[in-house]
Amino acid sequence: SVMRANSRELKNDMEYALVRNQAGTAGGAATARSSAGMESYIGGTASSTAATTVILTTSIASSTTAPLTTGAPAAPTDTAAGSSAALTEAAFKLALEAAWANGGMTDTVLCNSTNKKVISGLSSVATRNIDVGRNQEASIVAASDLYVSDWGVHKIVLHRHVRTEAVLCLDTDYWAVAMLRAPFSEKLAKTGDAEKRQLIAEFCLVCRNVSANSKINGML
Repeated sequence: SVMRANSRELKNDMEYALVRNQAGTAGGAATARSSAGMESYIGGTASSTAATTVILTTSIASSTTAPLTTGAPAAPTDTAAGSSAALTEAAFKLALEAAWANGGMTDTVLCNSTNKKVISGLSSVATRNIDVGRNQEASIVAASDLYVSDWGVHKIVLHRHVRTEAVLCLDTDYWAVAMLRAPFSEKLAKTGDAEKRQLIAEFCLVCRNVSANSKINGML
């Protein structure tokens, strides 16, 4: 049971790295290699008014992500303190349109609880109907799972590891995880009665087409 718990913790750490703003690095003699996260892959020239780029910002002046040119994405630059703003439907629609204009079909939107609550209150949220029996209590639905736009139907996924500063609009056909060494357990030398093991995994996030995805940056 301890090994199962540790395995779950490793998978949780891997998922954390995949969706965050971690930069990609080649590593060195004293440091390990690191895979870029989704946030770092989706970059470009920011725009708060036009759906011509893959990154939209609520505060265009200071929230940026460099476009991918070297194969090793850099980390996003967040807005300066006090200059960020709440997610708006206008910015959300621009991000969906930007991905579509570049050949993507956004099927999944990842966001944390702060931005999920905003999306649940938007005007284009699909209505969910629940049948209840005659002797059952009525259900109140106050959350959205789907957002319907001019560019498709988008599944809204609440993700505990996505930062408040970003909403990720993804075409999941263009993402994968490549494994150099799949997660495995290796037994180490005992110390007295204590048995020791290490969990090892070597992997990286693969983005097959950056422009097929978009994001909104610079939220509170």
